[in-house]
Amino acid sequence: MLRIQLSLAAALALVAAGSAHAEPAWRVDIGSSTRWLGSTSAASLTTDNLSTANFGAEHRIATLTAPFEIPIEIAGGAGVNFGSSMGTVFQRLSTEIDTTELVAAAHATAHLDHRIALSARASLGASRTAVTLSDLYTTGLTPVDDHGWGTVSAASLGAEFAPVALQRFRLGVGAEVGYVATSAIALHAYPSDRPASDLSIATTYASIGHLDLDGWAFRFSVHAAF
Repeated sequence: MLRIQLSLAAALALVAAGSAHAEPAWRVDIGSSTRWLGSTSAASLTTDNLSTANFGAEHRIATLTAPFEIPIEIAGGAGVNFGSSMGTVFQRLSTEIDTTELVAAAHATAHLDHRIALSARASLGASRTAVTLSDLYTTGLTPVDDHGWGTVSAASLGAEFAPVALQRFRLGVGAEVGYVATSAIALHAYPSDRPASDLSIATTYASIGHLDLDGWAFRFSVHAAF
């Protein structure tokens, strides 16, 4: 009986020791970014930047050791981004661009010490882009709008600082600079009050061209790892 008790105590001690030295496995990010739209199609609708709210979660897959004993965490995760930008066309038409991006991401973080790190991130996913045009001066005129789905990809480099850096919990901030590429989406001047397509006669609406939202982006975020 004493031998069994000693064996159980030793096993519990090993589990406790492993837990005490465990590194955070999960991480959540909340941030905001500014994208400088560089395409001519975006410039025809707005001269403003695309402001985006970013939410993401990831799980550590592996930890590698770089030269000088620098640990590099490799993680995979998913995120959702919500963006918007407004503008004016011909000093008469108000434009609004809204985006929703669903992405999968790979993230590498090199910890230079327990508080400072360098990072690299790459993501790929799907993006829903919606555009609305309204007349600023004519009351009662129905706006036109359209939306479509395309692809979005991004790559960035950044730096992080963790004011709170415990063995199993980290709380920090980070900044990244990178480039975002999107596929061009065909848009048409559909009236906002149009009936459902299966309840109306087939109608052809004028094209307002293709829109892509490529551009350089700067992102600031707060993260928690546990």
